[in-house]
Amino acid sequence: MTRLNKYLAECGLCSRREADKLIDQGRVYVNGQRAVSGMKVCDRDIVEVNHQRLQSAAASKVVLAYNKPVGITCTEKDRYAEKTIVFGEGKQNAKICMIGEAPGGDEEKQGRPFVGKAGKNLSSFLETIGLKREEIYITNVVKFRPTNVSPKTGNFVNRPPKKPEIDFFLPYLKKELEIIQPDMIVTLGNVPLKAVTGDDSASIGDMHGIMTTTKDGYKLFPLYPPAAIIYNRGLSEVY
Repeated sequence: MTRLNKYLAECGLCSRREADKLIDQGRVYVNGQRAVSGMKVCDRDIVEVNHQRLQSAAASKVVLAYNKPVGITCTEKDRYAEKTIVFGEGKQNAKICMIGEAPGGDEEKQGRPFVGKAGKNLSSFLETIGLKREEIYITNVVKFRPTNVSPKTGNFVNRPPKKPEIDFFLPYLKKELEIIQPDMIVTLGNVPLKAVTGDDSASIGDMHGIMTTTKDGYKLFPLYPPAAIIYNRGLSEVY
C-alpha cells in the first residue's frame, strides 16, 4: 500500500505537494469514491484524476518511456500514431512478468492486456498455481492490435504481428523489463519467446514448460499462449 500523493507522484503526474492540492480540490477519485488526504492505495485500485483513469505506477513509467526517444525515429513512431496503444499493467517490481504477443479486439476496446477470452484462461491458470493477477506484471511485445480486413465480412480480424512491428516495439519491451526487474519472465507463445531470447529459431513447441535463462540473466519459463486453448482444447492438459 502506498500513500495516494506518493502514488500520483510515482505515476509521473505531479509532485506530492501538487497531488495533495488535487485531492483537497476533490479532483481525485479512488474506486469511484472521492479521495481523502492521507489515504493509501495499491496497483489494483482504480485511480482517476479529472475523470481520467491513471495507469499503475509501473505502467506509467513505461508510458513515459514510450513518449521519450529510445532509438526510434519520429517517422517510425508516426507510422503507428493512429493505433490504440495498450500498455502493460500490474505490480511495480513484480517478481513475475508475463509477456504475450499483442492485444486483441477486447484488449483494444478496454485498453488493457489480456481481458478477453484469453484473459479468462490466463486468470484460471494463475488461480490454479496460486497467483493473483495483481501480483504480477502483464504486457505484450507489440502494443497495438495487428489486424487484417476479413474478405468475407469486411471487419477487422487479428493477425500475427509482422517483423517490422516487433522490431519497432522491442526497445520498449526491454525498457519495461528494466523498469520492472522481474525475477522470472513467462513468455506466452512464439512471438514473445523469440523477442526475449533474440533467437528466431526458438519454438514454443520445443520449449513449453522448460525453465531456462536469458542472455540478460532473467529466468525464462515459456508457455503456450492462453488463446491457444480456445482453438485447441487439447492444450488445456498440457497447460
